[in-house]
Amino acid sequence: MSFNYVDPIAGTRPKDDQGTYDRAENLTVTFDPAKIDALLVSLGDQPWPGPRPVLVPMLSVHARKPPNYLLSADENLAAEQRAAFERLASEAGIELRFPVAAEFLNAVAPSCGTGKTFIVRGTLDWSEAALGWVGEWRTCRRGHEHVWSIRGVGYDQAFENLIEGMVVLAAGHGSPKSLPNRQPRPDCARRPFGIMIRQQSANREDRP
Repeated sequence: MSFNYVDPIAGTRPKDDQGTYDRAENLTVTFDPAKIDALLVSLGDQPWPGPRPVLVPMLSVHARKPPNYLLSADENLAAEQRAAFERLASEAGIELRFPVAAEFLNAVAPSCGTGKTFIVRGTLDWSEAALGWVGEWRTCRRGHEHVWSIRGVGYDQAFENLIEGMVVLAAGHGSPKSLPNRQPRPDCARRPFGIMIRQQSANREDRP
């Protein structure tokens, strides 16, 4: 890996306040794929090359107040949650497609193979007892049914758990039940996970 900084205003006439605070600079990082793959192997993980399936979450949501709704592409009540899901999927390098409501009614049992579409069904329920959202997910991959869950978290943490389970299965790296047992933390800082390493803001507030 190599990196360099570029001053975007280099060569321009200095401003009156220049030098009174840190100047912004553009950071460019160049990665060596072979070295990154070797680093993953040294950490007990494996790279995930090749095309990745499209994640299709088919979730019903039971919020604090009625009505209940579907996390579909055409549901206004789900707009904020869709945006959070899209952000997390993008950070993980996963293509995401939300089904329309009609697809929930006409859905058939998903294939249990390794196709280009990865369907995860489940529920996202608000729980006063758990002091947060409870997510329960299920899918079928490589001939096996898989069920996993998370509770007492913000909905974005719940979606992250769903995505991580999908990644583990699609990459052939084990079972979602092998994921770290994450407990809600006050600072909502995120721990890096295997092939989805990313940096999150430690002071970002999760919304229920």
